[in-house]
Amino acid sequence: MTSKGHPLLGKWRITSMEFWDAAFIDLLGPGYIRFDADSGGEFAFGAVQGEIDGHPSSESIHFTWDGRDEMDHACEQRRCPSRGRWHPHRREQLPSRR
Repeated sequence: MTSKGHPLLGKWRITSMEFWDAAFIDLLGPGYIRFDADSGGEFAFGAVQGEIDGHPSSESIHFTWDGRDEMDHACEQRRCPSRGRWHPHRREQLPSRR
C-alpha cells in the first residue's frame, strides 16, 4: 500500500462475523486484520491465518491473501471498503479499530 494516510491502515479487531460466533473468532487469540503502509499485512481469526498483499484506492483496499485454514493452504482475493461494513470472505465485519 502506498498511501500512508489511508483510513484502513493499522490493526483492526474482528468482533463479529456472519457465520461464526465470538468463541470461534477468538479461538487462538483475538481475531484481527492489519493493513501496513508497505503493501503488507496479516490477519488471524479462528484457525485461519494469512498474509496480505494490499493495494489501496480512495474508498477501499483491494487485497489478496495467502495462508492457512487449520493446517490446509488457503488464499483469496478481496476488497475492503473504507466506510460501512466489510464484505470479504464470508462477510466478516471490522467494527472496532484497535
